[in-house]
Amino acid sequence: MADVFADYAARGASGLADVPTSERPDAERVLALVRARDAGEALGEPVRRELLGLIERLGRRASVSVPFATLARALSADLHGAEGVRTESLAACDQALQLRGL
Repeated sequence: MADVFADYAARGASGLADVPTSERPDAERVLALVRARDAGEALGEPVRRELLGLIERLGRRASVSVPFATLARALSADLHGAEGVRTESLAACDQALQLRGL
């Protein structure tokens, strides 16, 4: 399953400059986690709980943070083995990135 998130992470990283400073650490953390997953690192229960907080915080903020919230949701679904939700979340992430020109 290597590189499932690579394209989304690269596109999201290219738009980090547009993310408000207060939200950037959460967005950067999502990118770090998806890169770790693609690299084959084991992400355990603490990361699953952390993702829930990231999804909540990024999802209720400015629209520039929505791609990171949907990417975090896709990763959470992946960690739980919910392929359908992962696919839906990656599609939503793709759409949010496209709306931002990424």
